[in-house]
Amino acid sequence: AEQAQAAEAEGAAAAAHVISALGMLSKGFTHASALGTRHIFAQSLEAALQTSAAFPRSAEIRSRVLMLLHRMVECLGEGVLAYLQKATPQLLRNAQQSELHEVVTLVNQVVAKFKGACSEQLAVLAPMITRALFEAMGAPLPRALPPDAPVPEAERERTLLLRFYLSFVHGLTHNQLVCVLIAPPNNASLDQFLSVLIECCVEAADCAMQRQCVAVLHKLVESWAAPQPAQPPAGSGPPPGAVP
Repeated sequence: AEQAQAAEAEGAAAAAHVISALGMLSKGFTHASALGTRHIFAQSLEAALQTSAAFPRSAEIRSRVLMLLHRMVECLGEGVLAYLQKATPQLLRNAQQSELHEVVTLVNQVVAKFKGACSEQLAVLAPMITRALFEAMGAPLPRALPPDAPVPEAERERTLLLRFYLSFVHGLTHNQLVCVLIAPPNNASLDQFLSVLIECCVEAADCAMQRQCVAVLHKLVESWAAPQPAQPPAGSGPPPGAVP
């Protein structure tokens, strides 16, 4: 058993080294200059994801895959979205808190770059990310403590996880992805989502998080309550002055 574990650790370390080298190599390419090599980068990313699946306990491989995905956002453009949907469950499966932060950072990068173009993928990934963060955070939600009260380390970590979650939903609502929140299966938890936002507007640990929640709610009101453009009655002709 010890020999098997040692062999697995050695194989994981070697694989992580190769994935890291691919990530470093890709730094020499932009989206435009990678045009002739995108198929190679895509094959390399696919191989890296297969390697991550083969070594599910290796945090080092997950870290290197995350780094490679960050680079592929630039090199592959929207072509990375299919790989992100495949990679995210692997990256979340045994993730520690710092890894959850890295996953959210990666997804926020994708959201900011591709906006509404990634709505299909985010509709699938959003419940996975939300579930992972809230399972790690536990209940109840972290709340503001009196200014002179000591903050236990466990509570500090829970507050950090809540901060990750709020940055994620803030990115969705401010990048043309409000639709993700009402798409199946997310619409089933919409009431819970709104309750978390409303509670955090008042009870979050600091003013920055409270302002973030207010900004998200404001964006939701803008998106959902804005009057729709009036449609002409069916069968009516063109408006006066229109060119036939």
